[in-house]
Parts: sequence; structure tokens; C-alpha cells
Amino acid sequence: MVKDWMATAVMSLAGIAIYLGTSTYPRVANPANNPALFPRAIALLLILLGIVTGIDARTRGEPKRGDDASLWQLAHVKTTLIFLIMILVYSSSILRGGFFFLTFAFLTGGALLLGERPPTRVLAFSLGLSLGIYGIFVVLLRVPL
Repeated sequence: MVKDWMATAVMSLAGIAIYLGTSTYPRVANPANNPALFPRAIALLLILLGIVTGIDARTRGEPKRGDDASLWQLAHVKTTLIFLIMILVYSSSILRGGFFFLTFAFLTGGALLLGERPPTRVLAFSLGLSLGIYGIFVVLLRVPL
């Protein structure tokens, strides 16, 4: 139950932070080309999932005691929190740090954090995927950065 309430708080706060972080994105005339559209949709989904998790925890009505988590589960909680911090840093600094560089750094850091080896494969994968994402959004869809 405590983990559910923590998840509710983390998801809701992350959604609010991402939504507020997109307020500095440039405004465009065509709403289909709005660069804040997808981050705001993700932020609203995070907030909604946080609320649903809180409602589910409330309706279950388990006693409010500490959860007995194994070390393996705690390691996954740490990894999840690190990814959440990475997403917040990525979304808040995308306009200042450059889309391609930050996407490459995010993908490389995420793959290494999840234990992907060898590093040359991780770098090649991150570079290829970053180029693909750049090609789809900037070249093909003409989303302004």
C-alpha cells in the first residue's frame, strides 16, 4: 500500500513537472506541428495513471504497514527513479541542449543502466536510433526544434 501511494505521488508529480516544463516550448500556428503536443499527452497520461493507482490503493483498503520488499525489488525501484529523473532532465533541457545530442545521451544512458553490453553495440544502437528519430520527426514530419 505504501508503494502504491509513493507511485501515485511520483507519477502525478512527474506528470505535473513535464507539463509545466513544456510551457517554454515555442508556439506554432498549426496545432499539428506543436512540439509540446506529445510531451503534454504523456504528462496527462502520467497524471491520470497516478490518480488511478491512488484510487486502486484506496479501494483495496490494505493495512497501512511497511511493505516487505526484497533487495531485487528495491533495485528496480532505484532504476525506475533514475529513469524518471532522466526523463525530467531530458524534457526540461531539450530546447537548450539540442535534440540529437540529448536523445543520443538518453538512449545510451538508458541502455547502459539496463545492463546492455558491449558498449560498442550500445553506442551503435543509440546513434542509429537517434538518427532515425531525427529523420522521422525533423525531416519527414518537419517538426520544428
